[in-house]
Amino acid sequence: MILKTIKDWYQNRYQNNEPIVFVGLMLFFYLVLTFLGDYIAPILAALVIAYLLDTLVNILQKFTKLKRIVLVYIVYILFLIALLSLIFVLLPIIINQLIDFVKQASHILSTLKTSLEELSVKYPTILTEDRINSIVSWFDSIDWKKISSNVGSFILQNTATTLPVLFSVLIYLFLVPLMVFYFLKDKEKMINWFKSFLPEENGALYYVWNDLKPKLADYVRGKAIELIIVSTLTYVGFAYFNLNYAVLLAVGVGLSVIIPYVGMVIITIPVIMVGILQFGLNGTFVSMLIVFFVIQALDGNLLVPLLFSEVLDMHPVGVVSAILIFGGIWGLWGIFFAIPLGLLFISGVNMLRNHLKGKKTQSDINLC
Repeated sequence: MILKTIKDWYQNRYQNNEPIVFVGLMLFFYLVLTFLGDYIAPILAALVIAYLLDTLVNILQKFTKLKRIVLVYIVYILFLIALLSLIFVLLPIIINQLIDFVKQASHILSTLKTSLEELSVKYPTILTEDRINSIVSWFDSIDWKKISSNVGSFILQNTATTLPVLFSVLIYLFLVPLMVFYFLKDKEKMINWFKSFLPEENGALYYVWNDLKPKLADYVRGKAIELIIVSTLTYVGFAYFNLNYAVLLAVGVGLSVIIPYVGMVIITIPVIMVGILQFGLNGTFVSMLIVFFVIQALDGNLLVPLLFSEVLDMHPVGVVSAILIFGGIWGLWGIFFAIPLGLLFISGVNMLRNHLKGKKTQSDINLC
């Protein structure tokens, strides 16, 4: 009854003023994400996963004669198998390597410091004595042994605060897959329910959606594919050289693609640190580094153009600006959706501009 009252009031008042509706929707979603972002995180995660799985369902529909509901069950079962494999196989490996990496931090940085001093002797014009001294002083100012030795005690001392977090994670592990299933199963019902709140004359809104939809599809699906391919290729390359923490670093490299430009710079630092610790400054280290940068080059010059054909019209400065702005507002979710949100802003501006032009010329624009 309350929803119907709100709907009737909304349609009677705003159904013929689409720009106001668009701005109102953007403001509504901004407030929801800002004040309720932490609470609706499982819903957002489920929406992203369901969106990816729906692509697989649509592909299978083209090549099989099975009903959609049957394909939904098949794809959902495959998703559960993949999720359980991730939790019980891959995640323990990553956690163990991460703990070991933290414990070895002091040794890694000590070796890196020695290597820098050797480099300053070989290349005094590139690495001056002042630069080396400043870096070495920074290393010496931090008690890495104390930090690494206190990892276990830190976990024990914070068990009281850790248990609620673990409890929340367990709840999310139950809720997210459940919501993914219903988003897939009742897709049309939910879309129609949402459409019922839009004005009847919604050509401009459809313009924004039709302009954004291929770009959003390219981005979300492309990022998932890029993450898997880059992680796999990086792991194969690291495993070939028997690099320590290969799984952990490969997953980190894969996740770095979520943050364009910035992510690659961040993940390169631990890769170089681990490589120097294990191999020293020799041919093996250089070869490993070449393989790593070749994979990064293939990602930037081959994968990205193939996967993000609809998104490439956004300038790198715009991409970085979107990451800084939306990441600052909404954290991780803002970083992940920075490019789609930037594209939504551009589409909205274009829609408003077309609407204003239409008013001035007193002619209707068919934006459907």
